[in-house]
Amino acid sequence: MTAIPQSMADMTPHWLTEALCDAIGSSRVTSVEVRPLSEGVGFIGEVAKLELGYDRDDAGPSSVIAKIPIGDPGGKALGLGLRLYEREAAFYSEMASQVKIPVPTCYYNSANVETGEFCLLLEDLGSLATIDQRVGATLEQATTVLEAIAPFHARWQGNRGDQFDWLPRFNDETIAGMIGGYELARDHLHSEMPELINERLEATAARLATDKLALLDKVDALPVTIVHGDFRLDNMFFDELNVVLFDWQVLTRVTPMYDVVYFLGTNVTPEILTLHHEDLLEAYGDALAGSGGPRFSVDEMMSIAQTIWAPFVLLGSVLIAQLDFSSETGTALVTANYERGLNAADVFRVHDYEI
Repeated sequence: MTAIPQSMADMTPHWLTEALCDAIGSSRVTSVEVRPLSEGVGFIGEVAKLELGYDRDDAGPSSVIAKIPIGDPGGKALGLGLRLYEREAAFYSEMASQVKIPVPTCYYNSANVETGEFCLLLEDLGSLATIDQRVGATLEQATTVLEAIAPFHARWQGNRGDQFDWLPRFNDETIAGMIGGYELARDHLHSEMPELINERLEATAARLATDKLALLDKVDALPVTIVHGDFRLDNMFFDELNVVLFDWQVLTRVTPMYDVVYFLGTNVTPEILTLHHEDLLEAYGDALAGSGGPRFSVDEMMSIAQTIWAPFVLLGSVLIAQLDFSSETGTALVTANYERGLNAADVFRVHDYEI
């Protein structure tokens, strides 16, 4: 097999013929057209749709999704430091066949942790329905999403992910390093979009920042499962009533409520979260218990949500600061996430949280 591609330009017809051999047999790829997909939203990886031609009709998939580390040295260093490329490669090689939620077919998966080279070729599911994260999910859609992830959480409940040594806990040093960069991220956000400054949130963040590591430790002390970690609408396709989940770079061992709170805090409008957060939590709790997971009351879930959203007041700024402020898409995501996160801090009573 030829070397792992360093850029999308390396994905030539000859290389793709070898990479896709299990899917296309003796056929050959004769042409490839690269269509970038990550502009404005990808900050640690390059993602592109590869439209393929073959020497025979219907020899293989007409298109695939290619993922490689970003070419920018700073962004790549961040991805390597957080083990994001390693986690997604390991997911498709070790976990994908065991998860209880649909995921894209992986045609090619090659990783070299020592050199920092990674490449995935995944099933192109672009024909399926999507929901624009900037618009947000309806109450019915949000309920469907939360019920869909519950069996995945139940599957790994009780530290059953310990056999995966590449899977970090929430208080892992890489995440601690991220939250340690809160002040720089905050200053960047303020310089780029000063209209986002909220004095009440700033005061709460300053108080929570006095003991950042304690925030992570309190979340880590909760009952643990494996979570997707970036559970949001932009990482989902919808096949009728089925949620197809992709972008598995942030898999983490932490409370199952992590995905729930992250989704609710950034993917539904403030109006829906304010009016229906108890209904949504109850729907998730019923689905989790029905899948063999623990039974949480709404009050218990609200308490856990408060514990989770406290470090997110800091971590959220770090993540949002990585988006492309020069892009209309990136700016819209920043604004929506900030406004929703601000409301989530009220709903989950983070301003009253004691470290």
